[in-house]
Amino acid sequence: MITPRLPMAKVIPADRTLVTLLGSLCLLQAATGVNWSIYFAFGGFFLAAKLGLSVAEVALLVSSSFLAYCVVQFGASLVVDAGVRLVGLRAMLLRSPILYGVGMTLIVLGPNATTVVVGGALAGLGAATLPLMLATISARTSKNSSSKMASLLGVSYLIGQVVALAAGWLLVNNADSHTGFFGLCAMWAVVAAVLLVTLWPGSTTDGPEAPLTNAFVGQVRTSFGALWRSLGDPSTRALKFIILIAGVAPVLVGIYIPLYLIGLVNDQGRSASYIAASTALGYLIGGISTPLLGTYTDRRRNAPGLMLAVLGFVAVVALTLSRTRDPLEVSVLAVALTVGGQWLNVLQNTIMLLEVPRERATTFFAANQLPFYGGLPLGLGLGIGAVGL
Repeated sequence: MITPRLPMAKVIPADRTLVTLLGSLCLLQAATGVNWSIYFAFGGFFLAAKLGLSVAEVALLVSSSFLAYCVVQFGASLVVDAGVRLVGLRAMLLRSPILYGVGMTLIVLGPNATTVVVGGALAGLGAATLPLMLATISARTSKNSSSKMASLLGVSYLIGQVVALAAGWLLVNNADSHTGFFGLCAMWAVVAAVLLVTLWPGSTTDGPEAPLTNAFVGQVRTSFGALWRSLGDPSTRALKFIILIAGVAPVLVGIYIPLYLIGLVNDQGRSASYIAASTALGYLIGGISTPLLGTYTDRRRNAPGLMLAVLGFVAVVALTLSRTRDPLEVSVLAVALTVGGQWLNVLQNTIMLLEVPRERATTFFAANQLPFYGGLPLGLGLGIGAVGL
């Protein structure tokens, strides 16, 4: 069973090593936010111009490629613990920017719709990195700062989304959306180079638990056995259910609310303005409030109670939104839903950092993130069904 060792560099002070490590993980998280924000917000413009597709065909292609990504990501999350046992945490983190880069390059340069879907699937092989990042953080930081660390990852992702929306909007308005997608390929090359340096052997992360030639099948079997036991752990069943909801809801909301606003507002320019304004405001408020929530949670040491309160808030907002027909009110509620979703994400990661057994961190995080990775394709399917209705 893997034991996070994360030996300290001999020539770099401990605080500087930790800052470098956290910075590289936040860079990876922000890059993921940039990638998917650009793809969802502006992928339609790029693919329509690239392949000459209609709006309906583009919507189907974007959904199909993301579904391929979600399904493959779920499969990758099943073997992430085995991968750490066999090749080490460092190598498993490095695979993320490399495979994301290959997948996005295929989407950008591929000649047809099939290559776009295959590119999405390859990006899925690079996903399922959050368990690895949480395992790395838990091994090097105090549990008293769990919420601060979780909020740091959350804010990094939000920053990536805001940067992507701003850059994508400028490019699209200059009829140059393809530049943003070529930029994604270059971005992943830069992230891979940064991680290669900061995660250099012997500096911040451990290597494999055993050589690749040492009982490969046995290592995989041990990993799956530990993963199965962790999945059935009764102490985290409620948390797993909330994490499943956290996977379903954002995809469902991301598909449903924009189309709901388009249906309420006949003017395309006005509906686009409502969508852009509510999305940007939600990210902004979430980015400002998330670190404050992290500090407050660490001081109060009551993450489960706060999570239940936020979950209730999100449920009330969602119910109210479904009964509202005024576009402005829908936009305001969408902002509240976005912020509430960010808070839930931080709190669930906080609880995992507090509850993780240090001797099997990767297994624990992988098992508890599985419901989220399973919830993404479920949310996508429900969203497509909602659009049909």
